[in-house]
Amino acid sequence: MVVMAIGAVMAAKPPCLSLNPKVDIPRCTNSCQAEDKPGLFFCCDNKGTNAGKCPRVHLQQDEREVLCDKNQLNYPNHLNCKQDSDCHLWEKCCFLPDNNQLICRSSEV
Repeated sequence: MVVMAIGAVMAAKPPCLSLNPKVDIPRCTNSCQAEDKPGLFFCCDNKGTNAGKCPRVHLQQDEREVLCDKNQLNYPNHLNCKQDSDCHLWEKCCFLPDNNQLICRSSEV
């Protein structure tokens, strides 16, 4: 019973990063704010060059742990990307609807 309560609390925990604003860009499904230039937005739609496709899931616990760990190198930008070439070959640069951000994620076939 206690385990289920802890699991429910963890599942409901929002991303540690605040929700980034979203703006409408013509012919663009997803927009992201540039980390280094507040108020500047770019189109997050990315076909990319790495094999596979982005998983269609919300922020995962392991991703949250990396994004929220202040001891990680380059916190909080270590998962951020703008294109597939910013990620490992087995990853895709994927739009994360939880906070309107692009992050590197393991690709799916």
